[in-house]
Amino acid sequence: MQRIDRPEQAPLVLRSRVADDARRRMREFWALERQRRAQTSVPAPSIQANDEQLVEAVSVLTGGRCAFCEASDNLLVHRFRPAGNALPLPSSSNAHLYYLWLVDAWQNLYPICRGCVPLEPQFPVVASRAPLPVLRQIDVYVKNANGLWPSFPPRENILLLDPCRDREFEKHLLPKLDGELIGESKKGETTVLVFNLNRSDRRNQRYHAYQMLIERLTRLIASPGVQSEHPDWQQLFDFPAMEFGGTWFLLLRRLARWIGGSSGVRVRSSRTQIRVFFLRMASEPDAKQRLGSALEAIAREDNGLRAGRWVVGSVYSVRAPIASVQITNFKAIEQLELTFAKPFEPLEGLSYRRAPSLIILGENATGKSSILEAIALAVTTPAARTALDVLWSRLVLDPSQLGQERTRGGQRRAKVQVALATGQSVSLAIEQGAAVVQSELGNQQVPVFAYGAFRRFLTATRRPAPHKHIRNLFDGSTLSNPEPWLKSLPEDRFNMVIRTLRDLLSIEGDFDVIQRERGTRQLRMVTSIAEPNGQFRYSRAPLQSVSSGYRSMLAMLCDIMRGLLDPQVYEGFESFQTAQGVVLIDEIEAHLHPRWKVQVMTSLRTALPGMSFIVTTHDPLCLRGMGEGEVVVLQRVAATDSTRETQMPIVVERVEGLPAVADLRIEQLLTSDFFQLLSSDDAASDRRLAQIGDLIRAKAEGERLTDSDQQILRQFETDIAKALPVGSSEVHRIVQEAVAEYLQRRRIASSVTLKRLRDKAKAEILAALEAL
Repeated sequence: MQRIDRPEQAPLVLRSRVADDARRRMREFWALERQRRAQTSVPAPSIQANDEQLVEAVSVLTGGRCAFCEASDNLLVHRFRPAGNALPLPSSSNAHLYYLWLVDAWQNLYPICRGCVPLEPQFPVVASRAPLPVLRQIDVYVKNANGLWPSFPPRENILLLDPCRDREFEKHLLPKLDGELIGESKKGETTVLVFNLNRSDRRNQRYHAYQMLIERLTRLIASPGVQSEHPDWQQLFDFPAMEFGGTWFLLLRRLARWIGGSSGVRVRSSRTQIRVFFLRMASEPDAKQRLGSALEAIAREDNGLRAGRWVVGSVYSVRAPIASVQITNFKAIEQLELTFAKPFEPLEGLSYRRAPSLIILGENATGKSSILEAIALAVTTPAARTALDVLWSRLVLDPSQLGQERTRGGQRRAKVQVALATGQSVSLAIEQGAAVVQSELGNQQVPVFAYGAFRRFLTATRRPAPHKHIRNLFDGSTLSNPEPWLKSLPEDRFNMVIRTLRDLLSIEGDFDVIQRERGTRQLRMVTSIAEPNGQFRYSRAPLQSVSSGYRSMLAMLCDIMRGLLDPQVYEGFESFQTAQGVVLIDEIEAHLHPRWKVQVMTSLRTALPGMSFIVTTHDPLCLRGMGEGEVVVLQRVAATDSTRETQMPIVVERVEGLPAVADLRIEQLLTSDFFQLLSSDDAASDRRLAQIGDLIRAKAEGERLTDSDQQILRQFETDIAKALPVGSSEVHRIVQEAVAEYLQRRRIASSVTLKRLRDKAKAEILAALEAL
């Protein structure tokens, strides 16, 4: 890292109409009524981190290198002070506002490579953060429209190195010969951790760069006749133009100070003087030996240098999303592997990543609920596992469930293995009626919350229990009434919870605030209603008066957030946006209105972006909000129709070759292979269309068809005729039969057979069309 000189004038992109609109929207949020602002999440940045014009503008500052690791790489725009929810969060209802007002301020923007993008919006300070700006200051900023915050920087003592403000980096960072950076101060060590400057790829790059530069320097030192104007004497000390130039200067400074100290010479090791020092040294007869001795001494010194000297707390949680799940001989599942997508890039310019999630589809008896139970039992705490009082022998595969006769042989061994993105794993083995768990997480646990299809709550609050956040999946027990908990929260925590709930609860209609009435402390949802004369009236509906689906989702979300706020469940909690863990939900569509079904996954993942949601559903509307590789379809097929090696007559397998969910319209979702439906217009017609092949054969054999059957056939023939060019009726018949056979057999076909059916139908249709 090294000093960056920033031009005083902001680039054109920050003085454009787009930037003006973004500043006005920020101002509108800032002007919200105090309580509503406290209960509303900050708006996402309008100008994205990958905006081409802005990336180009910040890249000029560093010659196309990352401002933090100094590597030449593909760059993004980094908001040094986060766009909101800066961590660690102080106990205040306004904590989420830091540093929204600087979201598009030129002084706050830097070029950054993807590897240096902080996993969380960390921005630690000594003591308290700067005072929030008042609305008058926001107005001046918006009116100036020049992209510059008038009074920059904020008055606070930060614990990160700022490339545009810090100068003496040698007081904070020390490079080792192997490329590792050691914090020489708490500020330096925190910077290394937040920007992950010692990740293996970048550390190796620095090591190789240092080795190459040291070799060039050694050759120069060994060649006293080389003049100071030689290109190498210029290039080796042109730090602003070099990749890793800032830390190379710090390494040269270490060498110079050791060489000078060994000979009793005081070394001036500024950027301008360091070149002069080595030039003078090159004229001495033992220069090469002295440089070699210095390198050996520094290498010995490096062996004793370790990071962590400043006892900086864990900046990031060690928790990580699930990468894969392997299940063997568990309930009705003989063998199944689920692989999760990689974590998504930071959301809309914000400094946190969205964890991968999974929706599991399939007809009854395909083991959807069993998958959730297997994951919950594997990753939960030992105390919760004991409290569930599971009869382990009943969880081992019963071959009769897959069509095989029972034998008197020994019971099978069941196993569930859950691997995290870090490479660590947890496994649960069940054998001879007992369970054994092996974990590579040490004392750490993956926070897990699990819910069955019955997610109601009564008026009472359940007593605390080790398994309170997962038992609903196993026994359908009612959830705790969330209202007493919500009423008991401190003001800042209450507002944080409502901010998180707002997006989900707004599905039924936007509201202004949720208030706790004085005296009764009853929760009321306050909504403003504008009258024709411009006056506002306020509706205050009791929170308990909402729909059953609303209450079900509210109870579940509050149960999750209550657990995340509990240090015994989630140690080191900072915010709901950065909390990581697993949420398991069976039949997520239960109790929900169609409007909720379409938005539920998007809303859940927006509220808790760091949590991996693994859910089951029968309803295609719930697929909205899922990305590539985040939907799995299971089906039971005959073993003879599957490529899997098995001794069972029936296997449960994944359907392969599914379309990308994000590209499908609602109509296409309903008719895709995700649900193997034939039409979304009418459920009765769906059942009839599945029998089209039988109807065509019945008609050919002279059987009498009902009026309904004849109508289905006429509609089918009309649809085929409209889709084909004018031609032979024989061609139409061939096409009809090919499509009919495909429709008839697709519901029970394995992935391999389904592809074969598609190919066969296409081939027959193409052959018929070529005959025209």
